[in-house]
Amino acid sequence: MSSNEEIINLLGRLNKDKTNDNNDSLENETTLNLLENLTKNGISEPLIMIILDKIIKPTLKVTDKTKLLDQCLIPNDDLSIDIFFKIISIIGVSRVYFKGDRKLKSKQLNIPLQLKLIQWIINYFQFFENNLCKSGSIVLTLLIKSLDYEFSRGPISQLIIILLNSMLSNHNQLITFYNQEIYHTINILKSNHIQSVVNLYNKFPLDIYLQELLAYFRNFNPDLDYIIYSPENFPLLNKLKCNLYQVYRWKDNDELAHITTTNNKRQKTSIISKPDTIIHNIEILDQINKINPYKLVRNAFDNDNEAKLLTILFQTGNNRFINKVDKYIGAILTTFINSEKELQFFLQQISHLYEISDGTIILPSIENFILDINISVMKFCQQFKYRYKLIKYLYNVDLERLLQMIHHHTLILKQIYDTNNGLYQDNSNFNYQSCDEYVGNILYLLNLGIFEKLNDIISRINQLLPKLYEFIKYCKYNQEQLVNQIIEFLINLSPSLFQQLNSKTIIIPRSLTYSCLLSCDPIVVSNITQHIFNCKTHNYQDSINYRNLQNSYIMDTINFLWKQRFLNIDDGNNTSNKGFFFHPNFITKLTSLHTFDCSYLSSPSSIGELFYNPAFSYIVTKIIWDIEDNTKDSINTRHEGPISKESLLRLRNDNEKIWLPLSFDELKISILENLEIKHFNGITDLLFNSLKSLADKRKHQ
Repeated sequence: MSSNEEIINLLGRLNKDKTNDNNDSLENETTLNLLENLTKNGISEPLIMIILDKIIKPTLKVTDKTKLLDQCLIPNDDLSIDIFFKIISIIGVSRVYFKGDRKLKSKQLNIPLQLKLIQWIINYFQFFENNLCKSGSIVLTLLIKSLDYEFSRGPISQLIIILLNSMLSNHNQLITFYNQEIYHTINILKSNHIQSVVNLYNKFPLDIYLQELLAYFRNFNPDLDYIIYSPENFPLLNKLKCNLYQVYRWKDNDELAHITTTNNKRQKTSIISKPDTIIHNIEILDQINKINPYKLVRNAFDNDNEAKLLTILFQTGNNRFINKVDKYIGAILTTFINSEKELQFFLQQISHLYEISDGTIILPSIENFILDINISVMKFCQQFKYRYKLIKYLYNVDLERLLQMIHHHTLILKQIYDTNNGLYQDNSNFNYQSCDEYVGNILYLLNLGIFEKLNDIISRINQLLPKLYEFIKYCKYNQEQLVNQIIEFLINLSPSLFQQLNSKTIIIPRSLTYSCLLSCDPIVVSNITQHIFNCKTHNYQDSINYRNLQNSYIMDTINFLWKQRFLNIDDGNNTSNKGFFFHPNFITKLTSLHTFDCSYLSSPSSIGELFYNPAFSYIVTKIIWDIEDNTKDSINTRHEGPISKESLLRLRNDNEKIWLPLSFDELKISILENLEIKHFNGITDLLFNSLKSLADKRKHQ
């Protein structure tokens, strides 16, 4: 029996799916040891194909597949492109798909084995080199396509560079499959390859492997100019520097030469194992004064391990080192940033650095940049989207400076607001959507202070929230959502902490409160009513005006949602019915609109009632449908809507129709109960606890 036949027979023993039985495991181990001995001098391509089938198919345990790959997959001659195709075709992740009504998940080789197979191609590239180069651009196209998967981006980009470097060493001269009689000068790096990597980089600007590829492309083609691939970002792309040692960590300079020079084209490459991290870091700390902080910062922007090292060095409290880093960052901001794109990219790098450090790294230069109150209106509008993403990392920010910053930004927004006559302009230079993150980041700092039990957290909340109210007044585009963020923050406070806050802090300004009550978002309406309810028990002893305003919120909300008395105003200064504080003339004009002349439409007074409320009308209708479905044996008709006292009376008077045996008020109570089941607790808490007529009607106490 030949050695090839013996190898095939041994592989057949591994064909069955093995259980956890010890005898099976020992048999597999023995078989693998025999295979290792038979394959140690290398095997032919057909045997490699058979072993790859064993690794890819789900018939073996992962440990057995790993041993096959590590110990037996050793080529002894050049390999065809078919081996490459077989491996590259299995790179990917499991996908969910539907077959008829069944939801299925595709089976995929596990990620560590996928990475090992790519590394195997790299390790034995000398056996692939001739045929991969002959293929022209098809191999490069498949590799570029595989960059879509983040988990394999490192070894795939490494393989791309090895392939291109092999072409470079041959001066792009190759014999193709199509004409093997002469050499052709072919540039396998096509414009579509470059564009694909540029597009990926624009999505993932912090990915070091994409950066390295783009930098290497310019080494491969010195005439390459990224202006045609990324008109907005080309200055940054053209400045990228190739630094393969930093990215791929080659064992030594001789192996690095395989990539960076045109010699030793058949040399094997591999990645070094990581040093003992703890010992390495202790040695670094012992030599902190010898470290070049500027180089470390540059590396930390692109390498998470270097960023973690920088974090450790900041924890030593070495002021000299920290000051050098901060001055370097400040110099970049003030001197070396030449465009908005460069600034945006730099701040993204700083943000990533802050995120890794988890509050350990404090940079006064960045804090000064963020809190700058001398920023012009134009720069504020241009940079707002990415400049103030960093607010949440200013853990030790001076409160007074933060208040001044918010006040300055409020004045700028007011200027924009006044210029547009209070209207939101789609073509405005200011990105109002970014206000969500701006407000959220400031609230994040407050939550962080609560978590860390800062002594002055009450004072911080009392000073910051009123400033945020003023800021939000001029964000008409997403005002309700911004207020809702603050409401959720207040709702989540502990009762004891909430009771210590000033009335000015918890009583949200009228325009913002009523805007939320009129929202089409049911969550916003539920949250504002929950907050109004929570404010009922607050101590207003020293602020009677806020107590009166709170009472008006309660009465106006009840009139709006329950009593069909929207915009009702009672005579007298002592009344709480303020009709949303609208001018009486506006209310008169509203009631005279012809919109309300049709009998099937609601009157102005019932606009906010649950059956007509823009936020809840569909939810309430769905609740009524469910009630009708649950009692379909007792009824023979559905209510066509909209529901009112008059419509119910008409239905009762029709002898041919049988509907729910509920009065109008009983139906509304049933709807309230269902809203509570659906967790719209704000409305139910306020109504059940504020109306005497509902005091004993609540089932879910």
